[in-house]
Parts: sequence; structure tokens; C-alpha cells
Amino acid sequence: MNKRLLTVTVSLIAFVFFSLISYAQNQDESLSKKDDLLALTVKIASLSTKLPKEQFSENNQIENSIAQLAEKRYAQLTRLIETDAAEVLRVALPAEVLSKIPSNLENYFEKREETEGELEVIAACEENDGRILYYLNNGKERLSLYFAKQPSVELLTGARIHIKSIRVGDAVAVNNQENASTDFQMLEAPLPNTLGEQRVLVLLVNFQDDQRTPYTIDQANNMVFGTVNNYYREVSFGQTSLSGDARGWFTLPINASSGYCLNSSGDQIATYAKQAATNAGINLSAYNKFMYVFPQLSSCAYAGWAFVGGTDVWINNYLIFRTTAHELGHTFGLYHAKSLSCDAGVLSGTCSSAEYGHITDMMGSPGVTGHFHAFQKEQLGWLNNGSMPPITTVTQNGNYFIAPSATTGTDAKALKILKSVDSSGKQTWYYIEVRRPFGYDSFVSSNSSVMNGVLITMNQELSPYENYLLDMTPETTSLTDSALAVNRSYNDTTAAITITPLSVSNTGSIVNVSFGNASCSQANPTIAVSPSATQWIGAGGSLSYSVTVTNNNSNICANNNFNVQPTLPVGWSAVVAAPTLNIASGASATTTVQVTSPTSAIDGFYSIAVRASNSNSPSYSASASVSVAVYSSLGVTASPSQTSYTRTQTATVTAYISANGSPIAGANVTFTMTKSNGNRVIVNAISAADGSAVFTYRFNKRQDPTGTYSVNAVTSLNGVSGNGSTSFEVR
Repeated sequence: MNKRLLTVTVSLIAFVFFSLISYAQNQDESLSKKDDLLALTVKIASLSTKLPKEQFSENNQIENSIAQLAEKRYAQLTRLIETDAAEVLRVALPAEVLSKIPSNLENYFEKREETEGELEVIAACEENDGRILYYLNNGKERLSLYFAKQPSVELLTGARIHIKSIRVGDAVAVNNQENASTDFQMLEAPLPNTLGEQRVLVLLVNFQDDQRTPYTIDQANNMVFGTVNNYYREVSFGQTSLSGDARGWFTLPINASSGYCLNSSGDQIATYAKQAATNAGINLSAYNKFMYVFPQLSSCAYAGWAFVGGTDVWINNYLIFRTTAHELGHTFGLYHAKSLSCDAGVLSGTCSSAEYGHITDMMGSPGVTGHFHAFQKEQLGWLNNGSMPPITTVTQNGNYFIAPSATTGTDAKALKILKSVDSSGKQTWYYIEVRRPFGYDSFVSSNSSVMNGVLITMNQELSPYENYLLDMTPETTSLTDSALAVNRSYNDTTAAITITPLSVSNTGSIVNVSFGNASCSQANPTIAVSPSATQWIGAGGSLSYSVTVTNNNSNICANNNFNVQPTLPVGWSAVVAAPTLNIASGASATTTVQVTSPTSAIDGFYSIAVRASNSNSPSYSASASVSVAVYSSLGVTASPSQTSYTRTQTATVTAYISANGSPIAGANVTFTMTKSNGNRVIVNAISAADGSAVFTYRFNKRQDPTGTYSVNAVTSLNGVSGNGSTSFEVR
């Protein structure tokens, strides 16, 4: 490109670029944070199609402006990835745009990576709340891992996984939704270790700038191998126990004032504590669990944290019964014991879950030190396993007896009733149990609801995270009265199940279960829009989408009409081929929606939403959205495989077609090669999925002269065009 042309090009780019900035500045005040992030993404992507990578350094003004935009955008991504990984995945720049970023600006941008390693699942527990954190250790570094949605499979520390992700600093976002099964793959699951003697090494440690010793060795031994061991022997019916040693105090070569918590402290405290133990002659291989107890770290809000399904526990000064037993429960693979409360019924209306919601479970409500609930015990092999007390699976009408959770004997400790099976075959179950004031459940004597009823949890198989105590008195706001009282019935009309406790005493409970004819139960439909990937059109262009609606009402419901209604950006229009679909329960129907953009639409990304609602009950609805990108020109870059050829070779020129920074497939590309003598060769091609189109020419010594050959690639799609040129020498 000659100097004059470069000046004109840069001036044009600067005009377009600063016009975009001016427009965005006028709009930014009304944008939400997500909208602002999307606007920044569009600006950068749009600019990248108009200026080749090698020319960024030739214009400091544009490069500096991009750096300012990118720095602001990167800061937003860094915050967003911790709360909304799905949005980070949605606004991530495509690989083609990222490939054009100059190396000196790469630190301002996300990266697309593929890696595998060992999963670490950490339960971080405050006194009144808790959360689950995920990390991936790939052998070189430890990355914070954030999922697009809550994982629906059992994830335990030690699992080996393979991921495709968007990386922002030391954090990665991964798409684990059903339509991205290859982005998250479980390669190897860890083997459980929940039975038998558990050898625990308790290491009392402190810091260079805080050498307090809040506990003695005897106090640590008595807590872990006395009180906590007695608890595990009782709740496991003698199948699991704790033994080992407490050692210390060891002063670690780190400072408490440095702000350690979880990611940093977990690694360094464990590493230095084990190093100190080894230096003191302790054989670490004699233990399969490790507990680190240290003076209060004011920089860390958590009372304790532990690897879920792993070996390590950290106690932030709270070497008390509840915290110690709770954190050890995580190492056995248990998640928090949650609750589900709804405002219009047990499972209807607006529902909310509480991470620590179970009112009698050690893994639940703060301060509670009762038995794990039946679903958890079954997971651990402490119920329904060989000689362990059974759980009765109920499939027929009848009266069924269950013994209190904290008593010994061979009577069933819970009832198990199938509630539903989802589209993937995963089952959801009800578990019914009775608590009486024995052993570590003694505290329930002060709860009249629990003393006069049964507890019902809803649990999803193979997903220990999905466990919920159901509130059987939704008419009150308290969770402490969650039990289903004697002679009061719970009716699940969808599954046609009725549960009624007939009696409760210290010997156990008799519960009536009946299966009847289910009544019609309405549910939100499911909607899918195809194609789901971002589609590209010029201003005034049209696109067609296939919209499939599934009726999820129970089988005995009559056919239902569902209204299909798109929601469009201002100025856009749509035509729905069949605005109303009549669909039988469990069946699906499809219609077509044609969307047209206005001729005044500016370049950028636009969201198209489609909503399907039950005609009789509009509150039962579902929506899905897709992205449309409007572009006013196609970016074309062309380059030969070599800068020069002999007349015995074949020349190859590859053109890449893009719009707003993303590759364009299916564009018509016309290559015109002009020889040094002015003769031309014209070849047509179609761009591939990566936006590439290829021109090849085999030279003929007699017909083809030496000299400079030029190749011009002209492309068009939906009425929008673009072109790019290159040249090479023939010797």
C-alpha cells in the first residue's frame, strides 16, 4: 500500500472509529453494565475488520484508543466472570478478532484456550452461609473455574476434566450447557473413600507475624478424635471412624497480614504445613486426610473450607464441633444441605433456595449438629448398602414404617419415592425420614414441628448439589416448621403422589403413600430457536429462523395452543408463519420466523427474542434469544502462500472474509488474477466455515510471463460487498 493510500485508509478508519465512540458515548448513560460491555466488544470487533494487524502500530492514535477501550472492557470481564460466566462466553471476541490483536495489546484481551487437568472443588463455609468454588490444576498453574450454569453432574475433587474455555487472567469460563457437550468433558472420576478408618493429621500452624496458639495439642486431639469421631461413628452406624494425631505448633514462613484467603492461602498454608511436618519427622503417607488449624485470619471471612471429595480441611480458628465435623463432611463428598421454599405451595409459585437451609442436618442450618439426611447417607454408603439399614423404595399404595435416623437396628431409615424423570433420563426422588431426640439428633426435642411430623427432601440422583429440604408449611415464612405434620397430606398432582404421616413417636413413624390418577398439571413450555449461532446481514436484510415449541404439560392434559411472539429491536419487523401452535402434551411443533432489519440499522450486534406462551394461561411461558449482527461491509484479507514462485510451481492465494470481526461462511468470492502482461484469470469460490476461500493457479512456462502478478478478491453476501488485494512475483 503506498503512503498516500495508507493515509487515506487510516483517516477513514479514524473517522469510523471515533464516530462509533461518539455514538456510544451518547448511549452509554442508558446502557446497563452488560450493554456497556457488549458495546465495547462491538467497537473493538468492528474496528478490527477495517485495519490489518500489521498497520495498528503505524497509527498510535488508533492503537492508544483501542488500548483504552480494551482496558475498560477487560476490567468489566474480570468482574463479570465471577458472577455471570454465561455472559462472558456470550460477549467473548471470536478467534479471528483475537488473532488480529497486536502482541503489545494482548494482555487487554481474553484468550480462547483448551486444557485439561485435575478439578478442585472447595466448599467455603462462613458461620451463616457458604459457597462452592471450582479450580482447575493443569500441572502448570491453578485457574479459577466458572461454569455457565450450575453443574448437573457430581463434581468432586480429584476428577480429571478437559475444557474449552474463555480465559480472563487466571479465571476461565466454560460452557457446560447441553448444547456444548464438548466444551466440558469428564475424563476420570475419583474413587470414593467414605468407609472404614480415616487417618487424619491435624497440623496446628501460625504465621511469622501472628504466632498465637489458641488451642493446645490435647484440645485438638479431644475435638477431632473424641467429639467429632464419636459423631461419625454414630451417623455412619459404626462404618466410619477417625484416628490420627494432632501436631504443632509450626510457624509458617508467611505473614497473616498479607491477605491470604482460599486460593492463595489454601495452597501456601497446606504446602508449608506439610513441609514443616516432614521436617519434624512426620510420615505424611500414614494419613489420608489433613487438617490445618490456624489463628483467625481477619482477611478471610470463612470459618473453614475443604476440598469436596478430597483430603484437605482448613480451620480458620474455629476448632469447634460444628465447623470441624461440617468441613470433614465435605471431604467425604457432601455438599451443603439446602432447602427450597415457595410462596404458593410446596413446589409452586416463586421459590427460593437456601444454601444452609436444612434444619436438622450437620451440612445445613448454622449451629445444627444433627445427622446427615438420608439421601446423603445413601451416597456415602451408610444406608441401603449391604448390612447397612435399608431405605424402602415405595412403588405401591400402602402404610410404611420408618425408624428414627439416630437409632440403630435393621428397620428402614427412610422412604424413597420416584417423583420424575427428565428428558436426559435423570431421576428426581422424594426421601421421607423421621427425627427423634436421640444421640446427635437430641436437639430436635425443642422443635415441635419436627417432633410431630416427618421431613421430606427432594433430591436428584448423581447430583449431590441438588438436595433440598421441602417446606411443608408454605403458608408461614419460617423454615423451622418445615416438617409434614401427622394427618396432614402433601399432594404432588403432577406425579400423582400423596404422602400422609399417620403417626410419629420415639419408635418411628407410619407414613401412608398413595398413587392416584394424576390431574392435569401445567408447566412452562420449552422453546428452541435455530440457527442459534450469530447470523450476519446487511442493513435492510432478512433472516429466517426455525422455532420449535415443546408442550411440557402432564400427559393427561388436553392439547394446548401456544402463541409465538418475537421481541425485536426498535425499527425491526418480523413475520411468523404460524403465530399459534396447537401441541399435544409432551409433543413439539415448529414454525418459521422471518426477521428483517431496517435499512437505517448501524453496524453492531442485536438481540432477537422469541417467546412462547400458553394461550389459556399466559404465565406459563418460555423464551429464547439469538444474536444478529448487522454489517455495512465485508472485511477481506488476501495473501499468497509464497511471495514469489517459479513457473514450475502452483500459486495459492487465500482470502479471509469477515464482518464485525467474525468469519463469514457461504460468501461468494471472485478472484481476478492479473498477470504482468495484463492478461486475466477469473475464478469463483465460496468461503468456508472459517471464512477462507482459496484460489490456485498452475503456471505454464510458454504462456505465463515473469514479473509481478496481482490478485483481487471481491466478495458479496446478502447485498453487502468487500474486496482485498495482494501480489507476488513470478521468476
